[in-house]
Amino acid sequence: MAEPDLIEQTLDLRDVWLPQGRGFTVNGTEARPPDVPATVRLRSTADNANDLFVGKKLLQIDQRTVLVESLDWKDLEPRLAALDGAKADVRQARNEAVPGRRLPATRVAKAEASTKSIQMASASYVPQGFVLDYIIYSVSYPNTFSSGVTYFIDTSVYTADVVTFQPNCILKFANNTYLLTYGGVTCNGSSVSPSIFTSKDDNLFGETILSSTGNPTYAASPAIWVYYVDYNEQIAGVKIRWAQTAVEIDSNVSSVTNTFYDSVIEQCQTGLSVVNCYFSIVNWCYTCGVQTPVYPPNDQYHNYFSGTSMTVATATPILTACRTVGR
Repeated sequence: MAEPDLIEQTLDLRDVWLPQGRGFTVNGTEARPPDVPATVRLRSTADNANDLFVGKKLLQIDQRTVLVESLDWKDLEPRLAALDGAKADVRQARNEAVPGRRLPATRVAKAEASTKSIQMASASYVPQGFVLDYIIYSVSYPNTFSSGVTYFIDTSVYTADVVTFQPNCILKFANNTYLLTYGGVTCNGSSVSPSIFTSKDDNLFGETILSSTGNPTYAASPAIWVYYVDYNEQIAGVKIRWAQTAVEIDSNVSSVTNTFYDSVIEQCQTGLSVVNCYFSIVNWCYTCGVQTPVYPPNDQYHNYFSGTSMTVATATPILTACRTVGR
């Protein structure tokens, strides 16, 4: 893709990373006394389905590194025209459009004593306009992975909290990274709208990571790691691709029975790995291009799998091998 197409880069700046942003209207309807500051609340990605997607990328312009945010003009123009007094400005913006980007001159701060007085506004501040809001995450990843958002796991994550995976969230892993929780997981995906776990180089799902090669290899190790819990876990509604190990569950109690259902494992070295517990595979589950679907064998290190036959047609849906392999 190239301009004038809308280009989006997920930016990994090590300490923080920026997925796709949102654009939304601020209507200035709140009334407040003049001495009370206005609050402009930035939106969550799930707040409003009518928000516009904002693309971004880092560019070098005039020997300066700038963050460029953009969206489709045909989507933005009616939002600007709906603002009070904005129609003339929209026409003016169209008439002043120029090929290429022009940056304002660099301003250097001067250490000068100012004798000017500071003036305070006497009227209420009523914000009105259209906000281009980038979204930024620190490396302390959220406990809930939201629908429709791509997350780049560039360093391994571990947490004592319950981790929630919403339908259609996309987690992309750098090589040899993992997501470990000893607080358990909540999987809200389904076979129709699964939570996606894949390599950062897999461009078929979610946003393209800036450093993606487009040629995925085995990355996460593992993608979901439930670490020494003493209760039954359920992993459901997930699609895990291009992982060294898709799911690993370690248990303190050998009598714990974990369940894996309504899920797909594709192009992985190892599918399910358990230590000191039972793992039951039920309902609609498939593997595709997985070298070792389950590990280790039953009764080794007190591990017991059930429903793991690789037969394609059975009376009870179990872990089944698909017949086609694709990226």
